[in-house]
Amino acid sequence: QNDKGSLNIQIDKNLKYCNANNINPVRIYKQVISGGNGEVLKTEVRNDIESGLINCVVMWEISRIARVASWILNEIDYFISKKIKVIIVTNPTLDVYNANDKFMLTIQSGVAEFEKAQILERSITSMEQRKDNGERMAGTPPLGYTRVGKNHWEKNEKFDEVLNAFELFNKIDSANKTAKLLGWS
Repeated sequence: QNDKGSLNIQIDKNLKYCNANNINPVRIYKQVISGGNGEVLKTEVRNDIESGLINCVVMWEISRIARVASWILNEIDYFISKKIKVIIVTNPTLDVYNANDKFMLTIQSGVAEFEKAQILERSITSMEQRKDNGERMAGTPPLGYTRVGKNHWEKNEKFDEVLNAFELFNKIDSANKTAKLLGWS
């Protein structure tokens, strides 16, 4: 969420919400990995909950936890088990302790995962079409491609390796786990 200032906009809106509702923020958890790296953020938040530092989590929207429904719901269940208040600024009346609202949250979690899949599908389709048309994709060639003319790129010897990494990432949805499995830093 770091490009185009989106991260700063979300932080600003969350802080304004906190200020307007007498909530004292003690920490801002910044995550700029698209779709969420559940392990990194989860560890920081859980450590602060376990140490008693926080009793409320404020987020811009539910997809800021992750874009995988099971991850979102697991985190919400953890917050509930620790009696942590959960505020979603874009839907501040939603009460995760209310069965009807939790059902709506479950639907929103599924929508977040669906949106992630659609974004990925559109990106891949767009890249494939540009590649098939021999069009330049933008800027520096991505890994697996070499520039062979002003507006033309072709696959190189690393293409299959990059494709394998991308497909593995899509299956396990974690950049850290993908890198570890491939032996990359």
